[in-house]
Formats: sequence, C-alpha cells, structure tokens
Amino acid sequence: MLQPETIASFLDALGSYALPVSLLISIIIAVLGLVPSIFVTGANILLFGPLYGFLISWLGEMLGAVVSFYLYRTGFRRPFTNLAQKHPLLGGITESTGWQAGLFIFQARLFPFLPSGIVTFAGAVSKINPVLFLLATALGKIPSLILEALVSYDFINMDRNWIRLVFTLVSLTGLYLLWKKNKRASKKCS
Repeated sequence: MLQPETIASFLDALGSYALPVSLLISIIIAVLGLVPSIFVTGANILLFGPLYGFLISWLGEMLGAVVSFYLYRTGFRRPFTNLAQKHPLLGGITESTGWQAGLFIFQARLFPFLPSGIVTFAGAVSKINPVLFLLATALGKIPSLILEALVSYDFINMDRNWIRLVFTLVSLTGLYLLWKKNKRASKKCS
C-alpha cells in the first residue's frame, strides 16, 4: 500500500525534480479518476511542510482537473448518462449551463466523499465553459484539500495530534453517515 512517507522519500531523492514529479503524479491520479490523492498530499506535507505542501497539492489538483477535463471532454460524453441519472448533483452539473453549472461543480468539490474524477467527468460532459469549470474547481477544492491536508498531517504526527485526528475522523464519519441517510431518503421520495 502506498504510504506518504514512501512517496516523500521517492520525491526527496529526485532533488530539484521533486516538485514537477509531484505535480505529474497528481495529474496522473486525476486522469485515473478514482484513485485517492491523500497519499500525495501527505507526501507533499512531509517534504515541503504544511503550507507549501498544501499549495503544491492544490496546484497539482488544479492541473490534474484541467488535463482530465479536456481528456474526458474529447471522448466520454455518452457513457456518462446513466451515472448522472443516479446522482442528482451530477445530473445537475450535466444538465445546467453557465453560472448554475459552476455552482454545482463548486458544491460537488466541497463534498469530501464524492471522488474528484466523477465531478471532473460530469463537468467535462456538460456544456460548462472551461474557465468557469476551473474557477469553480479551484475555489471548491480549497476546503476539501485543507481537510485532506489536516488529516494527512495528523496521521503523520499522530503522537502529538491524535486528539484532533480522532475528532476529525469521527466528524467525517458522522458527515458521511448523514450523507448516506439523506441519499437514501431522497431515493425514497423519487
């Protein structure tokens, strides 16, 4: 299993190439769509410190979103229809235009349980302007990436931050359970 320490050691051995390779790894993860980026975020925090690690991870996610957006837009519109019908937020993204689509993407990026690749895919198959997609992604990823960085940092420094880590994980579990409950309730109403 990938560990942030292993990735950080690999990047550190690359010297001045660590930053571009970290960004490249983030782009590859974004293109793959469902691979979690928390390991790269943790490695960036270990190697570059909390602030720069967060900023590098955010930049990598933005570059990955843009590359994925254009790759997905060029060939994957039709297969996405069934997935969009099952998830109202994704359906909202694909059926909306302009600022409304941007708002849906922003909201989806805020939600830590929805894989980024699915949101990027929904944006790519929609009619959203690429600049608006990037703006909504850039702003929406900040809170979820802060949370990801916090969890990564606390896992790395568990001996000092275990209380905050436990509180964060319990809170995330509660949010996830609420989300699942609301999702089931909305299905019953449909």
